[in-house]
Amino acid sequence: MVTLISDGSGPEDYSYTTGLADLATVANGEKMVPREYINQAGNHVNDALKDCVIPLMRGKVPIELGPDGLPVYARLSKHMFDQRTGTKYTTA
Repeated sequence: MVTLISDGSGPEDYSYTTGLADLATVANGEKMVPREYINQAGNHVNDALKDCVIPLMRGKVPIELGPDGLPVYARLSKHMFDQRTGTKYTTA
């Protein structure tokens, strides 16, 4: 599994490299948010966690909006294939 390894110390100088983790050690497991990222009341995250994840969420993704103001999503064409041969059906 590909992982992100932080090289920076905060949002201003955030950088990362990629790494690999053995899928058998990370799949189907539970990893709790470390206590140092939870506020004093224990019911929300604190600024330390926000500083850690904000660089991963920054940026702008161009989204095409339709006339109704909703995002325009790709529409896939419907093609029928024969399950035994994998050949595409043709319509007359």
